[in-house]
Amino acid sequence: MPLITDLKTAQDFVSEGYEKLLNRGADPSALAHYVPALLEGRISPIDFCWQITSSTEFLSRTHTTEAGQAIPLALTAIADHQADPRYAAVKFEDAFPRPEFEALYHRVEAQSQDPAFVEYCRLHKDRFRQSYGLVRTLCWPGDRVLEVGTSPATSELAATGVHLVTVDHPSLHADYHGKPNPIANSARHVSIDLNHQDLRECLDDVGEGVFKLILFAEIIAYLLISPHDQVRMLATALEPGGYLFISTPNFFSHERLRRMRAGQHPLDMIPQGHTFMDGRHEVREFTMEDLIALVTAQGLQVHSYGWSDCWDAAPAPGTEGIPVRERTNLNLIARKPM
Repeated sequence: MPLITDLKTAQDFVSEGYEKLLNRGADPSALAHYVPALLEGRISPIDFCWQITSSTEFLSRTHTTEAGQAIPLALTAIADHQADPRYAAVKFEDAFPRPEFEALYHRVEAQSQDPAFVEYCRLHKDRFRQSYGLVRTLCWPGDRVLEVGTSPATSELAATGVHLVTVDHPSLHADYHGKPNPIANSARHVSIDLNHQDLRECLDDVGEGVFKLILFAEIIAYLLISPHDQVRMLATALEPGGYLFISTPNFFSHERLRRMRAGQHPLDMIPQGHTFMDGRHEVREFTMEDLIALVTAQGLQVHSYGWSDCWDAAPAPGTEGIPVRERTNLNLIARKPM
């Protein structure tokens, strides 16, 4: 179902996009290509913006050396992120109006009165809103979505009309391997230990193909295998033009930097009797530079990225004006080339 259905609106959208992004008018061939594609739903408005900002013309106009040579955005994005059009390019959480999300969140929270469950939901509330908004922003009904790592909020994702497949460790939902998972409300569930099994092979074994969107939220820091291998597995499960969403805590958050300035270790020590193998503790935290390097090394292109304070229930006194790069969480959307 196209988001733009009026001819003039489509023409104005393409023309305005060329003016703002390329600083020139849209030529007849561009209008002839993009306007029908928007009206027929073959591309979304976000797809249009992504294609323009990925073009050689845009890249060479935005970042050039003194010799006039284009610099890949991945090399300059972090140095001056607010000059990069991919920075916070998709306000995906805004796709869910706050009142609508609050009603959805209360349904999730009401699943259990266990204090630990309620606290988990509260802590992850903003992350849930990001995931829902991302699905609604990037996907059409019927599109295939893979969520790696289920949560109490997973069961609401299928309400968007997507074909939802869930992946989790065999310690969770193992009885539903290869079947619909009523707990997560997914069309099929895959039980897999990503530290020892290949995701593509497991998807093939249960008859699942590739996906328009993969949600990989708060997972990358917990696995024992190399993050390069994690991203490689995920890339093989993306359809051409599909999106990968990664979120993970920011190693250089304001609190971590405060600890380092005080001569303290920025990360808490793992408690006695615990191991990294039980999956409850982060093996390594990341920077935005890390995430960009990981996805581009696997041939994916950075669609958008940003920092959020989703782990902060409220700004701590004196931290309301902290720099963007010191917020607590990293969010990155990568796209597989067509």
